[in-house]
Amino acid sequence: MKKPFRSLFSLALSAGLLGYVLTGISLQEIRLAFSRAEWSGMGWMALCILLSYVFRAVRWRLMLEPLGHRPPVWRTGAALMAGSFASMILPGLGEITRCTTLQRAGGVPFAKALGTVATERLCELAALLMVTGIFFSLETRRFRDYVAGLHRPDDRSLFLITMIGLPALALVLFGYKRFRKTRSFSGRHLFVQNTIKFQAGLRSGLTSILKLEHPSAFWLLTALIWWLYLLINYAVFAALPMTRLLPLKAALAVLVISALGGIAVPTQAGLGTYHFLTAYALQQYGLPAAESIVAATFMHSVQLAVHVFLSGISFLVVSLLHGRVPVSTGQTLPTENG
Repeated sequence: MKKPFRSLFSLALSAGLLGYVLTGISLQEIRLAFSRAEWSGMGWMALCILLSYVFRAVRWRLMLEPLGHRPPVWRTGAALMAGSFASMILPGLGEITRCTTLQRAGGVPFAKALGTVATERLCELAALLMVTGIFFSLETRRFRDYVAGLHRPDDRSLFLITMIGLPALALVLFGYKRFRKTRSFSGRHLFVQNTIKFQAGLRSGLTSILKLEHPSAFWLLTALIWWLYLLINYAVFAALPMTRLLPLKAALAVLVISALGGIAVPTQAGLGTYHFLTAYALQQYGLPAAESIVAATFMHSVQLAVHVFLSGISFLVVSLLHGRVPVSTGQTLPTENG
């Protein structure tokens, strides 16, 4: 019952934030934005998203090579897209789905894949902090005004405390309770044995970054991936008349703020969180409140559509590959043979 509860809880949070942001915005305004968009620019956006998946797939393969696994890039890419789709359904599910898919499609043990994903997440967090530092150095005043605006003692702040602060506290308490339960259960002999095997594979994955055959390629790919993330936002800006004249720094602001918001308040596919934070960020660059909300809704919708389309293709590929890759059978998370 815990997983359904988390899913319903996240969905309710998404609905609450989205309903709050879209208050006073008519569907006609949103439809008008879609009808006025230059869809040729969407092609560039879709290309950037596809390239980001390709670069991430290559980077993941670089991390798997020191572990003795060299799956084709298109297999790691399919696993990435499957994980992306799963994370849209339930935040936090993407990593598990991604590693399970690669085990089925590429024969990589789950524990090792999970270790590389955890290390990759740390690298992504470091990259985000660097990008945030760049943004702060370029837009100190706007960044300060943005944070100050979110903390004004008005109805917006009260809403955020209710919709974000209390759920965050509930998740912390839930995590602590889950941790206590896991510790009490770990005394069982079989579980301890399986956990030791699992942790061995996990450790090898975590330390794979220290054994990279091409470390410069890894960090170059990381830089290119984040550059593509920036170009994705800027391509969507160019497609809308209301955002076409916004500077590249505005796209950087959306990238940083939406990424930080996704970490702080994870919701299904960023629903609600992305709309609220992105709209408020666009207002710092002179966009009226109503137009900023419409623009944020458009940006989220078109990017989500491309991600869902690519993820659908990945699931088709994985289903065709299932059963053709020699992997160990009967393996579960704690019994992974590293």
